[in-house]
Amino acid sequence: MWRSVLGSNPGVDLVLPNLKPYNSDFGDNPILNHPRVFSLPAIEPFGNGHASMWIKGLLEVACSEPYDLVHVAFEPWAFIPQALVGRFPTVIHGAESVLKAPPWPMRVRRAGTTRVLKKAVGVLVWGQTS
Repeated sequence: MWRSVLGSNPGVDLVLPNLKPYNSDFGDNPILNHPRVFSLPAIEPFGNGHASMWIKGLLEVACSEPYDLVHVAFEPWAFIPQALVGRFPTVIHGAESVLKAPPWPMRVRRAGTTRVLKKAVGVLVWGQTS
């Protein structure tokens, strides 16, 4: 799908998180050799499920051109949408349900969700409960 998108839309860039060490071999995946694909080093300082993931160099790529729209495939409470929403027109792609009144442990984990959802230009969800 991404090869088709990149081939027919010259203004689309794709940032892929690389959880391997920065200088590791990315393999022979042809999409990684595309000039508009950025495979950037990613870190997850704590937790799992990528909510705490950060992609080193993401803001530099995002600020490198005047993008009309940014899509992020992270839950709205993750660090990356929290950093991008409000700076760029952003669409959030998430999988978990966003509960109106979640239990308190979820409220702590999902801090910032309301702000992100109010500032997002779109939200796409998948899964039965979403």
